[in-house]
This record gives sequence, C-alpha cells and structure tokens, in this order.
Amino acid sequence: MSKPTNQTKKQEAFKSLFQLYQKMSEQVKRTQTKENKKKNKSKSKTQNKKTQKLKQTKQEEMKSCLKFEPTLSWEPMYKYSHLDPTLKLHGEIMDFYEAIKPTEQNKATRDKIVANVTKVIQSKWKESTIAIYGSYASGCYLPFSDIDLSVLVPDTVQSNKKLVQKLGSIFRSKKYQKQFTEVVVIKTAKVPIVKLKDKASGISIDISFNLQNCRKAVELTKEQIKTYPPLLPLLLLIKFFLKQHSLNEPFYGGVGSYSLMLMIVSHLQMHPCVNELPTIANLGTLLIDFFDLYSKFNYITTGISINNNGYYFNKQIVGVFDFTQPHLPYVQDPLDSKNNTTRSSYAILECREAFASAYRSLAQNASLKSILNINNHNNNSINNKQGDNEYKEEYYPQKRLRKNRKRLNQKF
Repeated sequence: MSKPTNQTKKQEAFKSLFQLYQKMSEQVKRTQTKENKKKNKSKSKTQNKKTQKLKQTKQEEMKSCLKFEPTLSWEPMYKYSHLDPTLKLHGEIMDFYEAIKPTEQNKATRDKIVANVTKVIQSKWKESTIAIYGSYASGCYLPFSDIDLSVLVPDTVQSNKKLVQKLGSIFRSKKYQKQFTEVVVIKTAKVPIVKLKDKASGISIDISFNLQNCRKAVELTKEQIKTYPPLLPLLLLIKFFLKQHSLNEPFYGGVGSYSLMLMIVSHLQMHPCVNELPTIANLGTLLIDFFDLYSKFNYITTGISINNNGYYFNKQIVGVFDFTQPHLPYVQDPLDSKNNTTRSSYAILECREAFASAYRSLAQNASLKSILNINNHNNNSINNKQGDNEYKEEYYPQKRLRKNRKRLNQKF
C-alpha cells in the first residue's frame, strides 16, 4: 500500500470543502425559498385585506344608498297595476322623490359640517367669508351628495393654487385628523379645489377659493325649479341614476348637477306636455322622452341653450366647435354665454349608452326597477363576478374613462 502524497491530501480536502459549500448553498436556497413564500403569503394577505376593505366600503355605500330608497315604489304590481304604464311610472317617480328628497335631519348634519369647516378656514383667514353653492345651496341634493364651498379671501396676492395647498396642509395636520379624512388637493383643474370627507357622516366636501358668480347659479336653479314643477323630481332621479353608473362626476368625465339641470330644463322647454299642462305633467312620459332625446342627440354639431325659452344651435356657425374634441357636448351657461358647462364631460359616449339602455328597459317595462338595479343590490351581487366588475369600475372610473377617450377619438 502506497502512502497518500501531499497532492492527494489536498485534492481530498478541496473535495470535502466543495461538498460542504454545495450543502451550504442548498440550505441557503431552501431558506430563501421559504422566506419568499412567507413574503408572498403576507403580500397576498395584505392585498386580500385591501380588497376586502374596499368591498366592505363599497357595500356600506350601497347600504347607505339603499337606506334612502322608497319601499312603496318597489311594489308597483299592487299599487299601480291598474293604471296606464306611464301613469304607473309617474306614481313610482313621485314615491321615489318623496323618499329621497332632502329632510331636516340631512340639512342639520350638513349645517354642522359647514360650521366645522368654517371654523378651520377662519382660524387661518379671519376676514374670509364662506359661500355655499351647488346642489346643497339650491336644495336639489341627494343624501350622499357632496357640499360645495367657496372661500372668499379679500385683498389676496397669492394665487388660488397656493391657497389650496395651504388649506390642504391645514386639514392634513394632526389637529383635524379626527374630524376630516381623505384630504386631496387638485391643482390641475380649471378651478383648484380641496376634496375631503367628514369622518362622522362620510359626506365629501369640495372647497375652492374666490369663485365668481357661484351664488347666481344657485338663484337660477331655484328660479327654474319654481318655473317647472317636474324639474326637481326628474333631477333627483337622474342624478341617482348617473351616480349608480359612476357618471355624475365631471372630474371623471361625467355630467355635473348644474349641467344636468340645464339639460332637463331644455327638455322641458321643448316638450309639448309641459307647455300644455305644466302643473299635472306626466313624469313617466317626461323621463322616457328624456332618455330617448339624449341617447340620440347629436352632440358633435348641436349645442343646447335655455335662453329665450330654449333653442338648439349649430356649434360651427356660432364658433364654439372644438376641433380637438369634437365629441364634447356644449351646454351653454345662461349666466355666461361663452362658458360650456359640459367642457369636462368627455364620457358622453357612456352617458349615451346608459340613457339608451334606460330608454329600452323603460319602453319594455315601465318601472324604476328596470333602470335603478335595486334587485341586484338586494341580492348582494357585489360578491359575484359581475358585481366585482361593477365595483372595480366604480372605484376606478378613471381607467374606464381613459379607454372611453380612445374610443371617442376613433369613432363617435
């Protein structure tokens, strides 16, 4: 037997070291895979928690909406079955209006919110005055509608963007975190605003600075409600309809409350039912004809005005046609003829589709159940696949509306 040389001893030592290295590397890989699995599980758990929270908030919003929905109008078979279909729909609309119209309790809660917000604003700008405008000031707001406020600061050198930034930082401070949440500063809009929510009630508030003619629009809305009695029930119902389709926010391309009011007034001015019998007009026929009119309306060439008892005009002849965005509707502001109240409504194609589907369903079955989807919400359709898609679209409407912009640019 030959004795092992120094080279063989070295080779054996290297082999043993290499084997140890392989074993160590395998152990490291195993530990890394275990750690990665744990991380992925934790990530999936956090993502599931987030989605569950979003679903819970969505369900809470739906429940809060359903609290204000009437009970009698969802039983038309027993109450209105003996009537003509349009009269049956008229009765349902009146029941809906009686159930969803503003109450004294809603007004009291909103007055408290306005008082709290004014305290915060006047702590920074003592000489400022707060003007209430929008649907809350005109009295045509839904129970979940937001509050629009304008801060009038006298003798200011700073721009509205800087004022909005300062106000946003004040509401984000720890002092007011218990009262207000979800503070967002939007500087890129034509009118810079601060959006926030009241923690106790969940009502959102939009605050802007130095808005001119904001109170004149409120007075105009009140005058139109007095002139046309069918306006307020139709306005509240169609606002609720657009809210369910996530088409009520101009920031996301929807139709705002003021623009919708002007569209309904124009419809009432042109309708023979209102001109002949304004006090006892059939709301069922007016609602069906509204959806029929604006689902077929040519928004590219035609503009809408309520001045001089209402008329339509050619956008190119008047000189308001926008070649960059020809699909946008043009609803003329009666307080300022150069102002287009629907300049941000780039989701008009989806509005047309929603109006067309509502018209078809009402023509087949003259009932509010067919357009407000009450049965789907009562059956908890949020948990099924169709409900999940609706919930995602409502929570992230900007993604849906970006696709809509591409479709509009391709073909109207």
